[in-house]
Amino acid sequence: MSDPFDNSGGTGGQTPPPFGAPTGSPGQFLPPPTQPVYGNPPGAPVYGNTPVTELVQGPSAPKRSRGKMVGALVAVAALLGAGAFAITKISDDDSASGGAASPEEVGDQFVKSLDGEDLLGIVDLLLPGERETFRDPLIELKDQLQRLEVTDDSVDLSKLPGLDITIKDPKVRAHGTNVDDISTINITGTAAVSVDGKHLPIGSLLLDKAFGGERPEVDEEEKEDDFDFTATTVKQDGHWYLSLFYSAANSLAGGQDVPEQGVQPVGADSPEGALDNLLNATGELNLEKIIAGLNPNEASALQRYAPLFLDDAQRDLDDIEADIQISGAQYAVTGSGDRRQVTLTAITVDASAGNSETTIELKDGCATVTNNGESISSCTGEDNSGAIGNLTDQLGLPDTDELDTLIDDLRDAFSDLDVNGVVVDKVDGKWFVSPIGTGAEVYLSVLRALDHDEIETLLEDGQDAFASIFQSSNDDSTDASTDDYPTASTFPDDTTDDTATDDTATDETATDQTATEDTSFDSTDDTVSIDTTTSFYDCLLATDLSSDEAAACIAKGIADGRFNRDDVPGPYQFPECGLFDYYKGIEIYDDSPEEFQSVIEPHLQCIVDSAAKVGADLTYTSPEFAHPECFIGVNPFNYSGDTDAISKAFECAYQTG
Repeated sequence: MSDPFDNSGGTGGQTPPPFGAPTGSPGQFLPPPTQPVYGNPPGAPVYGNTPVTELVQGPSAPKRSRGKMVGALVAVAALLGAGAFAITKISDDDSASGGAASPEEVGDQFVKSLDGEDLLGIVDLLLPGERETFRDPLIELKDQLQRLEVTDDSVDLSKLPGLDITIKDPKVRAHGTNVDDISTINITGTAAVSVDGKHLPIGSLLLDKAFGGERPEVDEEEKEDDFDFTATTVKQDGHWYLSLFYSAANSLAGGQDVPEQGVQPVGADSPEGALDNLLNATGELNLEKIIAGLNPNEASALQRYAPLFLDDAQRDLDDIEADIQISGAQYAVTGSGDRRQVTLTAITVDASAGNSETTIELKDGCATVTNNGESISSCTGEDNSGAIGNLTDQLGLPDTDELDTLIDDLRDAFSDLDVNGVVVDKVDGKWFVSPIGTGAEVYLSVLRALDHDEIETLLEDGQDAFASIFQSSNDDSTDASTDDYPTASTFPDDTTDDTATDDTATDETATDQTATEDTSFDSTDDTVSIDTTTSFYDCLLATDLSSDEAAACIAKGIADGRFNRDDVPGPYQFPECGLFDYYKGIEIYDDSPEEFQSVIEPHLQCIVDSAAKVGADLTYTSPEFAHPECFIGVNPFNYSGDTDAISKAFECAYQTG
């Protein structure tokens, strides 16, 4: 854009965040431009560098760049793939090995392994039960991700590809607790991390759909930053281990003494007995029995720390005036070895509270719910294929061919979805319910039901469906008559003293104004009230509001104090300047820098003057207005062009600001 202020923008500082809503090609669904949104939609271009140290302990979120966030995604993909491989390499025979002779040695070995990108070394430090918890799910997760081509198999566990970590001047300090078998360690020093996108274990699906067929350019020279890591170690069978779950529990305990004894695990003699124990404990509302029946490999920290909260929590449960009776439970068990899936085939649950009585019955594959004499059954013989369609109607979504296609393809893709029952594990000869295993099984069931082609189809359908919904909403807003729509001035000034009301105002005027307000903000989404929402997005995305109504909605939200003025982009705050529809539409994402300039410049000074009058800070929501000198020849919303120029423009704006 030309420089109306005859200023030259400086560059330097941090790489700025992307401005506006996620970018993409014409026709792709794009929310209205607003303050920075962090992340990249499929197909979005990538630029910038990614020091992982800054991803962990770097600058505050409003100043992170698109390049840094992409680097975070690919680094997570690398660690996920490598971590899955690492877990799978630890066999049942050596699950009790590893650890260290002291908490300090755990810290020393952790630093050594991290410095060498040695995933196996880090996993070897984990508490054996935690390794056991994650082994089976990660073995299959690795296989499923490779099958779907999300990751590849180029992983060297002794030297994680694509990631280089250097730890300098590490200091390990151990802090004992009131018990002999639990200690915390704190590791400080400096860390330098670099990510090489060419060697990350990324599969073809991610490459094609997230990175445009090319490996992400996230090469980064090592940059030092402070390193500060605190964790909890646990002594077991004479060895000290690093524990993820104890670290979380110790943090939640907030400095309270660790109980000498926790809840003792109580297992069952059979897989179905483990689920039966849990159901009976739930019917009794007995929290201690529920916790005791959980797999101690994953719940040992919960069981150890439970006495800190158990009495108070149980009193709260006892105060619930409800009676629950569970009977007639029958089970089907699948799987083999020390991990099984238990599915309920029949059960009756009778619950009463006050004057309400509810019965849930599962029998012969049908579920029947009866509440105060009225019943609903899942086996009525009726066609339930329209359930998704009814849901879209309730959400106020327009009926488009593209949305129908997405729904049909989703139904086809998951037609073979087979969700197994509750996962139970055998530990020390007894069977326990595994919450983590059950959750992992649900996730893995979804992956099993999909293939590479189905994922690609659903991604394309999703883009087309969102684009059609957005276009339909815009069409409805454009076609609607605006003669009776209120403007920002329609709404009364909430800050005006009620005692200063003009006595000459007629009842007819007040009635007209009230009627206008009542009809202006009836959102089609029953879950969002335009009159009370704290997000100006809702004003823009409500399908039944015209542009004038949306502008008035935003003005009222600012006046009410529900919207922070500094969070709302200038074109939306000051619709009288003439850019509201352009920013609310989709052309802005496809316009060339010259076209963007031709639209913006005639209205730029109006936005600047209006913001100055009310004291609005446009630096982060509308930097192209706050520092237009930085955006000469740049359309910050169109990433199909020179993304480096966009990055430099934001660097200039934020450095100048």
